Amino acid sequence: MVTNILAKIQKDLEFIKSKIIVIDNELEDISNDLHEVRPEYIKRLGDWTKKGTFPLFPVLMNYAMR
Repeated sequence: MVTNILAKIQKDLEFIKSKIIVIDNELEDISNDLHEVRPEYIKRLGDWTKKGTFPLFPVLMNYAMR
């Protein structure tokens, strides 16, 4: 009986280990996709939060046309 319990624990630990490896790989992929935000964009975000509004259409169209 103890052998069966230990075997089950070992199997569960192997499963958890494989899941942690998958999660670690996914986090690494996410980290590799992160890019630095240009200072001018950070300034624009600050301006928008101060005003409490976001100039939706004209500003986005200007960005889309670049």
